[in-house]
Amino acid sequence: MLLTPEAVKRLLNYLILGTRGGYARAQIIEAIRTQQLNAHQLSEKLGYDYSTIRHHLEVLMENSLLIASGDRYGQVFSLGPELEDNYETFLAISGNSSMIEKRKH
Repeated sequence: MLLTPEAVKRLLNYLILGTRGGYARAQIIEAIRTQQLNAHQLSEKLGYDYSTIRHHLEVLMENSLLIASGDRYGQVFSLGPELEDNYETFLAISGNSSMIEKRKH
């Protein structure tokens, strides 16, 4: 299922800015962009509980933003083609996410 750039923008706005956990999802996406990682590696790198990471990975995969390869425990994640094609949109939205998170602290 290929989404239009506008549909990807709406989806990212919802998943990053409009729901709880958006800041964590943005961090996961940024970490995976630089290097394919598995859930355990993401948990260690970002400092989130493994089950929290798994939840966010599932949400991102259900929305075709990430793809997984390998078996369940060794699965590594990478950006899906729609997110890859619209990464600039993600950066604009995730910048807003960072500002929102900083205001909370």
